[in-house]
Amino acid sequence: MVEATLSETLLWSGLRAVIVAGCALLPLLVLQRAWDGATNSRQRLRTIAVAVLSFFIPELLTGFHYRVQAAVWAAQLAPNWNACFAETLYALLQLLRAVSAGAIVLLVLPRNPGAASSLHAWSLLRPALPLRCWLRGKLQLLVTTVLPAPLVAWSVMAITVFQEFETAALMQIDRHPLAWTVWMFDAHAAQQPLSESLKMVLGPLAVELLLLLPLLPLHGAFQPAGGDRYAAAAGEQRNASRTIHLLAMTWGLAAGTVLVGIPLLRMGADTLDGLLLLLQSPRLLQQSLAQVLTSTAVSAAAACASLAICAAAMGTPANTPSKRVQKLVLVTILLLPGLAGPIASSLTLLQLFQTSLFRPLYDTWLPLLVGLILAVLPRAFALQLLAERFLRSEALHTAGLLCQSTSAGVRGRAAIILWRLVDVRRMAAVLVLTQWCFWNVTSTSILRPLDPEPAVTRLYNEMHFARTEILLGLTALSAVAPGLLFCGGLLVSRLMRKKRTRS
Repeated sequence: MVEATLSETLLWSGLRAVIVAGCALLPLLVLQRAWDGATNSRQRLRTIAVAVLSFFIPELLTGFHYRVQAAVWAAQLAPNWNACFAETLYALLQLLRAVSAGAIVLLVLPRNPGAASSLHAWSLLRPALPLRCWLRGKLQLLVTTVLPAPLVAWSVMAITVFQEFETAALMQIDRHPLAWTVWMFDAHAAQQPLSESLKMVLGPLAVELLLLLPLLPLHGAFQPAGGDRYAAAAGEQRNASRTIHLLAMTWGLAAGTVLVGIPLLRMGADTLDGLLLLLQSPRLLQQSLAQVLTSTAVSAAAACASLAICAAAMGTPANTPSKRVQKLVLVTILLLPGLAGPIASSLTLLQLFQTSLFRPLYDTWLPLLVGLILAVLPRAFALQLLAERFLRSEALHTAGLLCQSTSAGVRGRAAIILWRLVDVRRMAAVLVLTQWCFWNVTSTSILRPLDPEPAVTRLYNEMHFARTEILLGLTALSAVAPGLLFCGGLLVSRLMRKKRTRS
C-alpha cells in the first residue's frame, strides 16, 4: 500500500471523529435519560457506572487484544476488504469509548432545570406570534437550554476520537486504521527533525479548533443549577424510563463484553501462565517489578500533582467580575496543553527541555512528569467537578460536628464517615489518574529518560510482535500495580483518620 500523507490521515481521522461522535449521541442521550429517570440512588449510580466504564479501560490493552483478533479475522477476508474491516472495527471500539467520554461531560456540566417548562411556555405563544418570530425564539431557546450540553459532549467526543493513538497503532492492518497520531508518532520515531514535527502539529491543532466551533454560540449558556439536579422524574416519565433503563443496561453489557469480557476470556489462562513464569525467573521478575514500580511512582506523583493544581485553581476566590475573568483565564491556560493532545504537548516540552536552560534536566524523569501532569489536567478538573457534584455538603458538615463529640465511639463513627466521604473519593481520583498516566504511551515514549525504561513503552514495543505468556504476565502486573497502591493508600488514610479523631 502507498504510504499515506499527513493531510490524508488528518482528513480520514477528522471524518472518523465527526461520524463516530455523531453516532455516539443517540446512546449517550439514552444513558442520560436512564440516570435522570432512575427511581432510586442505587439504580442511578449503576447506570452512571455503566455509562462511564469504557473510558477507564486502557486503550493499549484494547488495542493489544483486537490487534491479534483483527489479524486472525482479516486473514479470512479478501485483501480488498481488510482495510474496510480494520476501519469498521476500530470505529466501533472508539464509539464505545466516545460515549463514556460524553457521559462524563454531561455529568460535569450544570443542568438547566427550567428547559422543559421554558419550551412548553413558548409553544403556548405560537398562536399569538408571527411564525418567523416564533421560530426564531424557539431556536434561541433550544440553543440556550437544550442544545448546549449535547454540543459540548459532541465536541469532546470528537476530539477524544481524533486524538486516540494506542489502539490505532496496535490494530493497524496494512496501514489501516489510518490515524494522524500514528503517522506523527512514526515520523518522530524515524528521527524526523523536531522543528519539522512541531510545524506539522499545527495541522491537527487546526482540525481540533474546527471540532470546537460548535461551542462558540454557547458562551454564557451554562448557569449553576439549584436543587437536586438528579431528582427523579415523576409519573409517566418514570414509567417510561424502564425501557430506557433496559436499553442503557444493554449498552453497558455490550460495552463490557467487548472491552473486558472477551479479552479476559481469551487471554485469562495465558496471563496466569505468564505470571507463574515471571515468578519462576527471579532476574526477569526483578527487572519487571523495577519498571512497573518506577512507572507507578511517577504516574502517582503526576496524578497527585494534577489534583493539587486543580484544587488550587478552583479554590481561587472569584467574588468579583475581574477575579472571575482571571480565574477563567488561569483554568483555560492550565487546560489547553491537555486539550491539544499528548503529541502536541509532548513535542513542545521536548523542544523546551532541549534548550540550553533546561538541557541538564533533559535525561531525567522531570520532562515526563510535567508531560503527564499537563496531559491529565483536563481529566483531573472533570474528576474534581464530579466529586463536588456528588458530595453532599450537609453530610460532610454533620460528620465534622460529630468529630467534636466527647464520646470516643461517636468520634470513631464520624471518622469512618469522613473517610468514606473524603479519603475514599480522593484516593479513587488518584487511582484513576494514575492509571491514565501509567498507560499514556505517547507522552511516555516521547519524554521518558533513557534508563530505566518505563513499563508501558516496553509493553507497547513488544505488543507489536507476538502474544507471549511473559508479555501477558507483565501486562497483568502493570494493570494491578496502581490498584495495589490504591489499597495501600486507603489503609494508610483510614489509620491516619482514626489517629486524628482520637487526638
